[in-house]
Amino acid sequence: MAPLAGRTRHRRHAYYWAATDDDLDHPVTLRLFPDGSADGVGADGARHHRFRAWKESLLGR
Repeated sequence: MAPLAGRTRHRRHAYYWAATDDDLDHPVTLRLFPDGSADGVGADGARHHRFRAWKESLLGR
């Protein structure tokens, strides 16, 4: 299943979790709200309010 980039299915909250395979003690998370807005801290340490920006921080962009 591909990650959602907009509204969550069935209008529920979704949580995304990511960590590097060599540092599972320091994960980053993003909460995606039913209206498509988001809130979370990315791998760059910055707070993100868009799924795409959070995902790009995981890739180092």
